[in-house]
Amino acid sequence: MSKKLAFSYIRMSTETQLKGNSLERQLQLTRDYAEEKGFQLVEDLRDIGISAYHGANIKKGKLGLFLKSIERGEIDSDCILLVESLDRLSRESPADAFSQFNDILKTGIEIHTVFDRQIYTQSSLKSNPGQLFSSIGYMLRAHSESEEKSRRLKKSWQNKRNNLDKGILTTVCPAWLEASKKKTDFRIIPERAKTIEKIFELYIDEGMGAYSIARFLNTHLEQFPKFSRLNNKSNRNMGWQKSYVLKILNNPAVCGEFIPHEMINGKRHETNTVYENYFPAVITKDRFLLTQSLMKNKSNKSGGRKGDNFSNIFTKLLICGNCGATVQYLNKGKPPKGQQYLRCGGAELRHSCNSTSWRYDDFEKHFFDFVSEVEFEEALKKGNDKSLKTKLSDEQKINEMKINQIDRKIDQLLDLEGEIKDAAKKKLTDKINDLSIESASIEKRQKEIELELTAIEGRNSKETKKELLIAIEEQQKLASSEERASLRRRIHSQISKIVSEIKMYNEPIDFYPWEDISEILPLLVRRAIDQKGYTKEQFIELLKTDHGKRLINEMGRHFVVVFKNGAQKKIHPYTKMSWKHDNKKFLAFIGNIEKREQSKLAAEALAKRQKSSKYKTRSIKNKNSEK
Repeated sequence: MSKKLAFSYIRMSTETQLKGNSLERQLQLTRDYAEEKGFQLVEDLRDIGISAYHGANIKKGKLGLFLKSIERGEIDSDCILLVESLDRLSRESPADAFSQFNDILKTGIEIHTVFDRQIYTQSSLKSNPGQLFSSIGYMLRAHSESEEKSRRLKKSWQNKRNNLDKGILTTVCPAWLEASKKKTDFRIIPERAKTIEKIFELYIDEGMGAYSIARFLNTHLEQFPKFSRLNNKSNRNMGWQKSYVLKILNNPAVCGEFIPHEMINGKRHETNTVYENYFPAVITKDRFLLTQSLMKNKSNKSGGRKGDNFSNIFTKLLICGNCGATVQYLNKGKPPKGQQYLRCGGAELRHSCNSTSWRYDDFEKHFFDFVSEVEFEEALKKGNDKSLKTKLSDEQKINEMKINQIDRKIDQLLDLEGEIKDAAKKKLTDKINDLSIESASIEKRQKEIELELTAIEGRNSKETKKELLIAIEEQQKLASSEERASLRRRIHSQISKIVSEIKMYNEPIDFYPWEDISEILPLLVRRAIDQKGYTKEQFIELLKTDHGKRLINEMGRHFVVVFKNGAQKKIHPYTKMSWKHDNKKFLAFIGNIEKREQSKLAAEALAKRQKSSKYKTRSIKNKNSEK
């Protein structure tokens, strides 16, 4: 006769119990019981560190997986589940615990408790009321014990929180900190703090997104190694992940704040209490709030995946003004044969637009030359070297976050008003008044900043800007590839702060009537045409060639900068350039007309000779075949 199959179930709510003999004791009890009863002990199901107070062992533990296997028919229901006592199965409320207990028995499983040697089946509960009442009694006691334990634990943690001025709450801390040997405070790990500072620098000053920051750190792992648990190097080779970078950027612990958590219905939730200066700060509070403001207003499109060289400083800003498609950056190789271009995505796919390409370096120069609203000088500065305008703008963003925080605190205090005793209401009212005064003070400062920014707007010097653009160009030439990419990321960040989009209009335009062309052609070009002896009609025909069309297109193309404040600025580069600089291409075009004509005639003559040669070869072959 085959032995009945038995499964032992062992649960311990904390891993610390493993250090004692609880696990071995439960294992030995079930082994002895199975041997005594003649059962075949197939497997022991272990839920270590999983509480049964809220039914986690059923929802995500081994016990839940075992029951699902029974339901799917993967395990024969005519088997036995061995437990030390019923409180190992559940510590939920008696009603929930009994419902779960009864559901297990409905599957046909027998439950044996080895401590009191009871055997539970559906029929035994029906025929033995004493067993039914005793099982409910076990469940009631188990739930009461867990409830009391939870209450004592909450009270213990609350006492610790109330005495934070006497020491730290727990030695658990962020990865860039460590508890002191006496466990009375925390200390910064210098090399990790350097990484935290770099992450915030890349996000705030260079406008990099979390993905790009993770990529940057992974290419500099020797300088910024992946955080791992102290004395544990097992996960250092995994590299930085976008999710972990975001976690750091959102963690108030970087500026020293600690927000305790509490368990509600088995889930961990933040409390409304914030303890400032609990941790040693790595980043200032203002810098952290500035990061939160930038993340909140991520519509600035400054994030995203940026290449190592960061070639396109207008990434995620350019759209085609003709069809609305995204303008793409195309790298056709290194000069002189190859160039970099901007082109409408619809036109590139030959789909919905006929816009032509715009040389990238030309477009970038036009933007630098004619868009004076962008604080390009900020790209040359870092940290405390920022201009007054940028500092005021940053302060404005920080103050917005402070006002939001104060509003949330006031709302939380108003929610408490109906729950506290009358004696404490005056203290609550005073606190609300203090917060309201603080909020009004920040609002007043916001108005002052607005006036200061307005006064600064009109003080841009063209000469100063010209010198600045030369300085940026020189720095890009002299810098290493990494420094150049960093500078270009900062330039992009400055553009993204005030520009929402740039509409590029580059659709081919025909200026065929001579009256239109003569109005935009400068004197030097008209003289060159006369010297060559071309009539108006002949010159118009030359402009209909591919090369001529490109020159005409450069005269008509333009772009519109749309600012975040709603203003727009149209930039028509051709009309803003000096005649001498702008028309070198036109003069070269006129000067090379004869050369192009000669080349064209030579190409036609060569084609005729090749065609004649092929005809003669075919004739000889035909004569030979006839013979």
